[in-house]
Amino acid sequence: MVDRCYSRYWAASANESQVMSNMKILESFFGRDTFIEEITVNRIDDFIGHLEGLKRAPATINQKLAHLGKILRYSVERGYLRERPKIERVKQPSNERRVFFDYETEANILDFLGDNNPSFFDWFVFAIDTGIRPGEIQQLTKRCFRTDPVLGPVVDVQDVKDTHGTTERRTVPLTKRADSAARRQLWDSSGPFERWTGAERRTAWAAVREKVDMDPELVPYCCRHTTATRLVQQGCCLLYTSPSPRDQR
Repeated sequence: MVDRCYSRYWAASANESQVMSNMKILESFFGRDTFIEEITVNRIDDFIGHLEGLKRAPATINQKLAHLGKILRYSVERGYLRERPKIERVKQPSNERRVFFDYETEANILDFLGDNNPSFFDWFVFAIDTGIRPGEIQQLTKRCFRTDPVLGPVVDVQDVKDTHGTTERRTVPLTKRADSAARRQLWDSSGPFERWTGAERRTAWAAVREKVDMDPELVPYCCRHTTATRLVQQGCCLLYTSPSPRDQR
């Protein structure tokens, strides 16, 4: 099941090396020749205890549990296992919460949404590529989208949430897939994502959470965190300051 799940989901992925490392740890503890139905709740608890004994961080343990959960779910969906044993994630201190989506989790979410909720698929793509707040995305209208002579496709965020952080109107460049997502949703409405109220997002996310193994701390708003995190990882410097009268740059 490890090999099959790896070939189906993780081979040649952005985090392939990390997945391979976790697969080796799972195989080492449970045994490569162990039947999948022998991985019970008690054995999973033993695995957690083993990692805690090695002083592994809660976030590190939960990452390995997420991969194990993916393998077990794959086994159930393909008929190799009757039901998936319950996996209780290790509680993480508030300063260790995973507040952004890794590429693997994003891919799994998009796989599910592509087959089950194409409209929210486009919302998720747009949110994770722009970093715009969910409430601000809902308020975007057709007039907010235009083509800048230098930047190309952009969106002008006019209705800005009055809170700590980015509170001024701004123009956000669009990736190709974010631009395509917005265009697909613009045909029959005044705004591409006006239907995605807080209640609608929660309903859609509940379905995602049921089918996709991921950190329970992850919510749609984490798309905003993900955008900033990836920009930093790619070498961009993000700096927010209140401009002084002498420096309005």
